This record gives sequence, structure tokens and C-alpha cells, in this order.
Amino acid sequence: MFNPYTGKSSIQDCQPCAPGSVSTDDRVGCKLCPAGFSYDSASGNLTACHSGQYSPEGLIRCLPCPFGFVCIDGFQMKCGPGEEPNLNQTVCVDCAEGYYSTLCSAQCQLCPAGTYCPYKKMSEPLPCPVGHYSDISGQNECKKCNGPACKITVTPSGSKGQSQLGQRSRQLISCPPGTYRDGERSDCVVCPVGHYCVANIAIQCPAGTYGPKEGLQRERDCAICPAGFYCLEGTSRRPSSQFLCPQGYYCEEGTGVPHGSPCPAGTAGGQLGQTSRAACKRCTEGRFCPTGSAGPGLLCARGRYCPAGTLSEILCPQGTFTPHQGALSVKDCLKCPPGFYCPEGTSDPMSCRPGTFNPLEGQDALTDCRPCYPGKACTQVALKFPDVDCMPGFVCPPGSARPNDPSNACPPGTLSNRTDLTDLSQCQLCPARYACFRGTGGIQRPPLLCFPGHYCPTGTMFSTQHKCPAGTWSDRSGLESESECRLCPRGWYCLAGVGAPSGRCNSGHYCPEGTLYGSQHPCPPGTYSTKMGNGGKEDCQICPEGYYCKEGTSKPSPCPP
Repeated sequence: MFNPYTGKSSIQDCQPCAPGSVSTDDRVGCKLCPAGFSYDSASGNLTACHSGQYSPEGLIRCLPCPFGFVCIDGFQMKCGPGEEPNLNQTVCVDCAEGYYSTLCSAQCQLCPAGTYCPYKKMSEPLPCPVGHYSDISGQNECKKCNGPACKITVTPSGSKGQSQLGQRSRQLISCPPGTYRDGERSDCVVCPVGHYCVANIAIQCPAGTYGPKEGLQRERDCAICPAGFYCLEGTSRRPSSQFLCPQGYYCEEGTGVPHGSPCPAGTAGGQLGQTSRAACKRCTEGRFCPTGSAGPGLLCARGRYCPAGTLSEILCPQGTFTPHQGALSVKDCLKCPPGFYCPEGTSDPMSCRPGTFNPLEGQDALTDCRPCYPGKACTQVALKFPDVDCMPGFVCPPGSARPNDPSNACPPGTLSNRTDLTDLSQCQLCPARYACFRGTGGIQRPPLLCFPGHYCPTGTMFSTQHKCPAGTWSDRSGLESESECRLCPRGWYCLAGVGAPSGRCNSGHYCPEGTLYGSQHPCPPGTYSTKMGNGGKEDCQICPEGYYCKEGTSKPSPCPP
């Protein structure tokens, strides 16, 4: 079976090849069954003919090798001069000594009396030389004459030979009409069915005729093949149903080619054994009939229509489609609906892709699908109109398929609460006291309030981007500037970006307002402090007698003894 169309979804879309044809390797079309092969329609397999069989092109079965031929690799071949087929008719073998054959011979023949054949593979006998004779057929040498003289006789080839004096001259045995010389026998045998016999040779009845009985004498004795049948070369007796003209073909009287003549394109043969072209009927509506169509023809495929007498399917025009098989006319081609486009020969309308829409009927190309409007998104296939607005925090340039495409999100530090933006330049700076991640906007992704210990000027990208500097702090959210950060209190130190003082001042140190870290201000040499949280230098005590105190000492060290 074959299917010449793309986009088909059912096995019913595959069509049978005409009788005598097989599908091509790609299943797109059909070709005549190649010579030398048989075809199994059930499995779809081609099988090479066995040795001793042949098959002409367009015949799906192998036939026995005809008499007088050899059949190798499925092809019949005539043996050359000096040769004959072997018993299986699979190879040509040389004629033995005492035999010869010509190009017209079906098999090797005995060399006639008065001649001899001294070698293998001889194509004609040699006359006996003067002084020699052969009195029987099949000699590979001539005998020397005995006695004073030899009587001169004429050999069958017309040359002069010799025979022994006193013996009766022997002539080549000539078989009567309707018989032939069998190489394995010395007598004449009746001409077989399917042949006529002349000059000792059995010849196949030509194609277009058949041999109705044994003993035919002339070619005209072969009967004309009856109408409704075909007769290959050497057909024996009246052809049987095996050679009945198949559907889609007709066989006039004397047909000699396999299957006969195909019904012309636009017609179909619905019966076996049709006898004339007139039996081929006009192709019915909804079907098309290439050359050799059988039955009512092939069902018109989807996306096509077939008026009566159609020889090949007609594509539905651009902008139309037909979803069912067997459409009768262009009126069965429906207008392509909005959201789709229909090239020529469409069976199912083709959807406009996401990011596009089509509000019109009868469109025929992908380019007829319009890019989605700016500020809109077309998220589905086959849209008549854009289906959603752009989402806050995003922009939708023409042809957008998503309202929240990450590649079209407002960048960090910006936002949008609108649903109609078309370009990233339309995103607004994030307001002071807030931070805006990528895609910020609307109630689903509002700006984030600045974290404690940080401040957020206009355009801040994340809540911890700007830290209150070391020595300051803030326990409030939503600061706008650094100036709103509070100085670290006395007795405490404050690291950068903290929402509360980081810790109490280290012992041996003091921390005035705005101290950056706990060991920033050590007690001077000669002083010390054992407690933590000193707020000023005055909190450092004088080193006592008998001790010494280095800078930043938390405990006096005794003088050595």
C-alpha cells in the first residue's frame, strides 16, 4: 500500500497498489513488480524467483521456465549455439561429442548420418571427408571406406560425403510436421502442448496465443488468446482463471502481456476478465482513478476533492480544508476558521502559535497569524484575539506568548503596577524606603520595606543593599537615607547594618557615642578598667602602686620582685 500525502493519521489513508504493482521503498507511490520476483500482498514482501523459474515485469508470481530456456535469478535466457539447458533448466551445458545445436535449437541434436561431431559444444556437424563415411546418427568420427570405392551420396547439409560400397545410403531422419527430435531419444516425439514443431524443433506458441493440444505443426495452429485473458509465451491449453484479466485492466483478443492493458486514468475496471476498454467505467464522485485502477477507484483523501472521472485528486484551495475522505467537489472544502490557517490541500486547519492570533476566516499561511498586540499576551494556540493582559512587574512587547516572561521582567530596582507596558524602559524606579526585586509590581509582588539596620534610597534593588555604617544602628524599617541611622550609644559598639547595638564595650576599653567596635578606644597607659560598657575615658581607673598597666589593660600587672 502507499500514501503520497503528508499529515495522515489513519491506516485507511494508505491506498492499495494496482494489480501487478508493489509499493516503493518509501511507500509514497507504486511501481510495477520487478522482473525476477514474486510478491506476497499479505506481508508486502518481494521474493526472488527460484532457479528454474522466471517472472516478467508486472507479474506478481513466478512461472516455470519455458521449454528450451534456462532461468537464472528469475530471468529466462536462450542457450547459445553448441549448448542446451540442463534437466532443471538452471544452467546451459555443452553438447556432448556426436551432438550439436544451433541458436534456434531447444536442445542438442544427434549429428545426422554422413556427418560427424568430434568436439563438445559444436554448433553444426562436419561432413565426412572423402574416403570416409558415417551410416548412423550421433557419430564423433567417420569410418574409413573398405574396398576399391565408396559411393558418393549427398548429406543433409548438401555437401558430398561417402558411404561404403554395397551399403544403402542413409539420410538424416526428418521428423514429420507436428513432431520433433528429442535429444535423448533417436525417434520423433509428438510436439508438446503450448508448442508447434517444425524442422525437428519444438517452438513455443508466441505471446497472445496458446497451444490447445499436442502435435501442432505451424505457428498459425496456435489458437488466439480469448478476450478477457492474457497468454504468455508457451501457454498450454486454453488459459484458466490464473490468467484472467485482473480488475483495473482489460484484455482484448490476442493479449500477450501480463494483466493486459490498464484502464485509462479517470476510469476504473471493477470486474475480472474485462474484454475491452469500453468495460472501464468512469470514476465515481469522491474517488480518483489513476491508470489501472480497480473497483470503484481510490477514495479521495482528506484535504482533497474528486469530481466524477477524476484521474488524480484535486487539492482544496488555499484558505479552505476538508476533514473527511471522499469529498465530491470544491463546495465540500470548508472555509478556514479564525485562529487557524489552511495552506492548499489542508485536511485539518493549522493552529496559530502562542504569541500570535488570527481574527479572520479563510487565511492560508503562517504569516497570516498576527503578532500579539503590544501590552498583551497570547498564551494559547488558535486564538482569535489576545487572551490576557501583561502582568504587573513585566512588559509585553509585540508577539508575547507569556504575560510574565522572565526575560521581560522589570529589572531589580524598578517596578510596574500597570498591565500594558511594552518596553523595559517604561518600568519605574523603586520608591525610597523600599526595595524592588526583579519583576516587582502589583499586589502579588509588592515592593519590600527596607530592613532594620539598612536604608533604601530610590532605585534600591534589595532590602539589605545599603547598610547603616559601623558606629550607627537602626531598629526601624523603611529608612530612606544614611542620615536616619542612629549613633551607637555610650558604652556600646555597633557593627555595620545592625538593627540593635552589637555589644557592650570590652573591659580595658571605653566606648563613646558612635563607637565602631568593642576595642576601638583602649584605656590609656597607666590606667585600667575591669568592667565592660565604659562610656568614656574617665571610666578608666589609675593603675595602683606596685603595679603597671599597659594600654587597654583590664587588670593591673604586679611589678616583678
